Amino acid sequence: MSSTGQRLPVPSDTPVEVVDIDLAEPGRFSPPGSHERIRPQSRVFALVRLRGRPLGMVGGKGAAPAELWQTLADAARRELEVPLARSSPRTPSAGPVSGGGAGNAPDISVVIATHNRCELLRRCLDSLLRMEYPGSAFEVIVVDNAPADDAAEQLVREAYSPRVRYVREPVAGLARARNRGLTAARGGIVAFTDDDTLVDSRWLSALAEAFSGNQAIGCVTGLIAPAELQTEAQAVLERHNGFGKGYDTRTWSLDDPPEDPLFPFTAGQF
Repeated sequence: MSSTGQRLPVPSDTPVEVVDIDLAEPGRFSPPGSHERIRPQSRVFALVRLRGRPLGMVGGKGAAPAELWQTLADAARRELEVPLARSSPRTPSAGPVSGGGAGNAPDISVVIATHNRCELLRRCLDSLLRMEYPGSAFEVIVVDNAPADDAAEQLVREAYSPRVRYVREPVAGLARARNRGLTAARGGIVAFTDDDTLVDSRWLSALAEAFSGNQAIGCVTGLIAPAELQTEAQAVLERHNGFGKGYDTRTWSLDDPPEDPLFPFTAGQF
């Protein structure tokens, strides 16, 4: 299962600040991977939600935050074909999920492969520990892949232990690192992410919801939106080779494959 469709409408010029807005929370801006309130610059590219659910991304500019928020909301209503929501308390949109762990939340192991990028790893771990998912129902495993020093190990043990577990894989390679994390995982679901990623606060809830909705599902993927668009190179990547291909939920099966000859091997597509 994957979110797919059209590519992101990336702005033609940079830099542009990437923000997060929810149509049910008028006037509020947040940075990617956080629900912290911020005051954005005049030009932004916004991930638009409705009560937590991602709807799409739109761009806009405005002299004041209130004007900018209204510009983005109007663009969302026009370009994403969604009604402008009235202000109301934000409520979780995920349905019930089945399994063990805290309440009905299934146990999930999150595996992060890293290689000599401690500052990025710190940001990733901070976003993981802010997720709206029961803390007792998920574990985080950092796989240090052929490190040049013990910096990542020190970071995990001094700043995140025992909430985050550290393992080392001496043989270089992402596949080796992820397989090492897989052998260390204890959860019934294993979720992989990268050390340069800021995860959405509902990432694990959405994964668990997808698995609980169909017992035949064996793998779930999702949208990867840009966290920043400060350079033209970043914009070109998103414009031509990014993973932001839409927001419609689709299901594929090896028994009934799509016509695309690259199925299921195209990164970010399936």
